Order: sequence, then C-alpha cells, then structure tokens
Amino acid sequence: MSKNVLHFSPNDSFDKEVTEASKANPVVVDFFATWCGPCKQLSPVLEENASNYGFKLVVIDLDQNKDLSKEFGIRCIPHVILFHKGGKISEFSGFNKNSLNKMLSYIRKHINKFNDKGASIGGGNAPQVKNNNKGSGDIPEEPPESEDA
Repeated sequence: MSKNVLHFSPNDSFDKEVTEASKANPVVVDFFATWCGPCKQLSPVLEENASNYGFKLVVIDLDQNKDLSKEFGIRCIPHVILFHKGGKISEFSGFNKNSLNKMLSYIRKHINKFNDKGASIGGGNAPQVKNNNKGSGDIPEEPPESEDA
C-alpha cells in the first residue's frame, strides 16, 4: 500500500484528511464497500495512480462510515470524488473509465502547482484506462479560486 493512501476510519477527521489536505494537493476520495465487485476492480487502479502521481487517496468504507455516505448522498458505489483547493471538483459513480481518465488527466495537469517542492511527479501523461462506458465526469479546466487566495 502506498504512503499516499489513507484507509479512513470513523476516528479520522474528514475536514483534516480531505478538505484541508486538498488545499495543498488534489485529494481523491473513494467511497467503497468490501462486498462490492466494481469497488474491488477500481480500488487498485486508484491506489496505483496515487502512488505514481503523488496525489492523496482517501478510501472510505461505507459500512464503517455511514454518516459520511449520508452527508455526501452516496447511492451507488464505487463513488469517487475529487477535492481540490478545499472544495469538491468532480465526482462519478461506478467503474466509469471515461470519468476516471478525465480525473487523472486533471490531477496530472495540476499536481505540479501544488507539490510542496514544485517538482514534477510521475512524469509523462496519466495512463489511459480502456473505455467502453460513456459518462459525464466533467471537470473544470482550472481549479476554482480558493477563499484563502
């Protein structure tokens, strides 16, 4: 498991681990369940990319964190949310390869701006996942302006 992956527990602070952390670097939140087949397919892909590209991945088990799933209105899993500059940028449900590729491309484009040392992470382009699905997963070209800016 990568140092960039946090398996969220009910004792962890979502605000600290996600909202605040996303002000420095993109944070991807993966809502999943241990019994979910598509979750078992998507999680290793997200973990590999978190390791390769240096973004933080927060993995949240819905069965252990029911309040968060209710707060975010999660009705389908896996459900992935990208946080950046303290806010939610994009989200998608299921193993939606088109949306995943868009999210990885966005992270790759913006990771250098938020890397503490300003160095490039991962090099090259974000890997493309073969896509048989159509999905929205629209992500803004630039991150929203931070209230702190």
